[in-house]
Amino acid sequence: MDVRIFALSCLLLGVSVVAQVEPDRVPAGQQPAGQAPAGQAPVSQEPRQKTPAEQLTELAREKDRLEKEVAFAKERQAAAKKDLAAKLGQREQQLRSVRFEAPKPAMPVSQPIRKARLMSETERAAQSDDVLMLVNGEPIRRGQIELLTNYLRDAGVPGDASLHSQRVAFELIRNTAVMSAFPENQAQVRMAEALAALQQGKKVSELVEQFGVVPGAAADGSVEVTKNSFLGVAFEQVAFSLAPGQVSRPFVNPQGFVIVQAIERKKTDDGNDVAKVAALQIPFDASPEELRAAQAAPAMGQIELVVRDEATMNMLPALYRPTPVQPLAPGAAIDLGRDGEQAADQKAADQKPQKPVVVKPDGEAGEPAPQPQPPVKPAQKGGGERGGD
Repeated sequence: MDVRIFALSCLLLGVSVVAQVEPDRVPAGQQPAGQAPAGQAPVSQEPRQKTPAEQLTELAREKDRLEKEVAFAKERQAAAKKDLAAKLGQREQQLRSVRFEAPKPAMPVSQPIRKARLMSETERAAQSDDVLMLVNGEPIRRGQIELLTNYLRDAGVPGDASLHSQRVAFELIRNTAVMSAFPENQAQVRMAEALAALQQGKKVSELVEQFGVVPGAAADGSVEVTKNSFLGVAFEQVAFSLAPGQVSRPFVNPQGFVIVQAIERKKTDDGNDVAKVAALQIPFDASPEELRAAQAAPAMGQIELVVRDEATMNMLPALYRPTPVQPLAPGAAIDLGRDGEQAADQKAADQKPQKPVVVKPDGEAGEPAPQPQPPVKPAQKGGGERGGD
């Protein structure tokens, strides 16, 4: 074993000596690295300097590459954003979660209902005698209420006079409240333009494309009106009061101003009256959110309503009437509620006399002190019996 190790060591030593003595061998036909061929100047090993034109070309090429990368990144971002919006059901919208905006409440905070009140003497004196209500400062007159209540009565609409009055009052209050939310609106200017066109001989059906149609109407503005129409009592009364070809005066509905032109009157197979009209809708100049808020305010009791007297107050729907305070009958028990009962029991306990407590010498409370007893008279023996001597 030692011989083998010794032989291997000698072999390695010989190889190292040969490597040190012999120079690097270069294959035939090749020049050593770093040496120029015979008769030529030596070649420099330093990299060649680029010309300014070559540097500008390279920078322009690098700029184009970076711009393409930025454009690709923007496309990927837009595609990812669109996919996220589609998954959340909010296509083509700016997502608050992406824009880091504070979320807004989905529903308005509930507010207490503002009940109607009676006019003061000063307010009553400032209005004419036919003004029965003020809705956000806008008047509702006696003639408006009587016109619609008389129509409901003559048309045989189910319900008594009180129900008819409440229905008419709510519709007038709602329409007036919406109109008061948009004072000096551009819709008034457009309404004047429509009236001028009608006075020049144009028909309502020729103007609907320029202005608009009422809900439920055809593209040419035509709509068939029946009793108890969803379009409201005012629209219904106007439709049935016009002769064919006659044009109404503008009136207000929850969307804006309306002008109606009668087309024909007919009866259905079951004998019901139908008034076919062409209606022109001139909407208020407002955003959809503003219009929805104005339309919802009357139904939620968020309006200022002032009435002339108690008779007018009784015409209002229950939503607007103040809750009457019932007088307490003599001797009637008052419901104090749970807290009130506990307070009354505590007060009675405080007023109850307490027994005196005997204090022991060590300061501890003992049993209540015995109460003094009245003296007991000795019993008398009957029959005049005397004792022994």
